[in-house]
Amino acid sequence: MQRDAVSDRGSIMIDNRLTILNLYELKKTPGDFEIAVGALARRVEAEGHPGVLSYRFFVNASEGTARGVIDYNDPDAGSGIMTSP
Repeated sequence: MQRDAVSDRGSIMIDNRLTILNLYELKKTPGDFEIAVGALARRVEAEGHPGVLSYRFFVNASEGTARGVIDYNDPDAGSGIMTSP
């Protein structure tokens, strides 16, 4: 699927990108999740993953849940690296 978007900053084109929303039930503390996500980020920075455009993680400590939003260059790039912090 191809979508074109126009903003006040000009035209952008999105070709075949993939955004994944991962939902997590925390088995340990929110701090433990943050440590795991930090280790994952360091690994991606050190080893690289050319298909990852961005990733964001959010923790809801009161509910014991977390979310990860990962943007991939294309569907083939989303091959599991970001699914389990």
